[in-house]
Amino acid sequence: MGLTAQDLTALRIKKSIDPNDYEDEEQRQRVAKEKVWAGKVEPLVRRHHLLLVSLLLMNAGVNEALPIFLGQIVPEWLAVVLSVGKFAVFEADRSTASCPATVPFHGAMP
Repeated sequence: MGLTAQDLTALRIKKSIDPNDYEDEEQRQRVAKEKVWAGKVEPLVRRHHLLLVSLLLMNAGVNEALPIFLGQIVPEWLAVVLSVGKFAVFEADRSTASCPATVPFHGAMP
């Protein structure tokens, strides 16, 4: 998760570092691993909008399918209650928790 938070320039720098420039074997191994990881993460960071839209669509699909699958295990009314409850508890405040800048300022209005 740490590499996905870095910008594209930082990932390209990590990919260009030569592990042999380090004298310590432990640092060489760490830099070599980071170089490989940066190469794997770079396409995701480059096309971050595609990743976010894919995750959003998968989340919406799971939220819609959950009551259908729960309805086969428990009564339908309980499946709906559990599905809505899961959304209210785990997902409703996730957007404000991950991006506090979108939270309205309480008491900001006169």
